[in-house]
Amino acid sequence: TILSQIGWRVSVIDRGYKHWRGLVNRQLYDTPFPAPIVLLGGGTGTGKTDILHHAHALGAQVIDLEGMAQHRGSVFGSTGGQPSQKLFETRLTQAIAALDPARPVLIEAESNRIGAIRLPPTLWDAMRNAELVEVSAPLDARANYIAHRYADLTRDDALLWKTLDGLRKHHSAAQVQEWRAMARQPAELARSLIALHYDPRYAKLSVRSAELDHLALPDLSQDRLKRAARTLCDSLSKPAMKS
Repeated sequence: TILSQIGWRVSVIDRGYKHWRGLVNRQLYDTPFPAPIVLLGGGTGTGKTDILHHAHALGAQVIDLEGMAQHRGSVFGSTGGQPSQKLFETRLTQAIAALDPARPVLIEAESNRIGAIRLPPTLWDAMRNAELVEVSAPLDARANYIAHRYADLTRDDALLWKTLDGLRKHHSAAQVQEWRAMARQPAELARSLIALHYDPRYAKLSVRSAELDHLALPDLSQDRLKRAARTLCDSLSKPAMKS
């Protein structure tokens, strides 16, 4: 094809797009999730996504929902435009097809929406019944982690204020104005958002699961997060988690 001649990777869908969408719909809407799920939970700013990536590098079976949805899973989560629901479902179907059903799969605990993306019902049902590894860390460590992770946002006053204004449906105008005044103090802003917005909403919206383990991290350095991932992988490899 012309596209392949100019260097694009081109694939032909066997039996056409409608057939492919039928396969996607059956997998995500009709078929039980094929592998046991372990959720990685914890409040915003506890390093869950980094732990997930480190665990994958160590050989754990992982599905990165935030990566597929191109969203960091919080009110400041957009990473530059989300895919369509159908593209997200295609990515998810491909990830599910690659799973070993005999091994647990690690997924970050989410609500049933990631930004504008809806989690398909069979995945959401499996997540609601999954065991949970909870991650916790001190408030100051979380605030500094968030300030670093969202540095792109805090450098742009207009974007930050627009994002904070989106919280008016949850908080008073006075509270939002107080947060806007913290624009030049990203760690202080993050600390306040954790206490007044993130943690209360996490408690309200998070999946209620049986806790398998609790990773209490004294800091959120990359070395600490790598060690947490190793501990998590060791837990996943236990015989009880393979059944």
